[in-house]
Amino acid sequence: MTEKTLLPFIIRRAPIVLFLKIVWVMVLSDILFLITAFAGDAFSRFSDDLFFNIVAYDTGVFVVLIILQLLFSFWLFLRWFSEYYKIDLHTITFHKGILFPYEEKHMVDKVETVTFQQNLWGRVFEYGDIKVSFIGGKDNFHLFKITNPRQIVYLIEHRREE
Repeated sequence: MTEKTLLPFIIRRAPIVLFLKIVWVMVLSDILFLITAFAGDAFSRFSDDLFFNIVAYDTGVFVVLIILQLLFSFWLFLRWFSEYYKIDLHTITFHKGILFPYEEKHMVDKVETVTFQQNLWGRVFEYGDIKVSFIGGKDNFHLFKITNPRQIVYLIEHRREE
């Protein structure tokens, strides 16, 4: 057994998942901006200072939406970064949270079966879901949207046999 296999293995969700969530935030922010711009344009038609009202309103909404978009994207990144799985010789640990950390530990020697699933996008971007079943049928454990699921399944099965 080499020293490399003894090291804990840290696994995060696939970065493409984070990227897609941030893209959705951007798209929703743009749609919200368009809706407010059209609404602002429709209600400001009755004003004398039409041009200045539209520009001031649209600029204010744009700045607020950009700030909210950045804050929400930063929160998504922190959430993605703080959620990880750690596999060492004896345990599989799920960790999440920064301010209020939470850990869920499972013993590797109690693992009965390890399976994984990939959809079409998972095969393209090389991520998938892993299901770990334990002896006795209780405490099934899921690793969602993990990069390289085949390697992780192999790693868990290898650690179980050691």
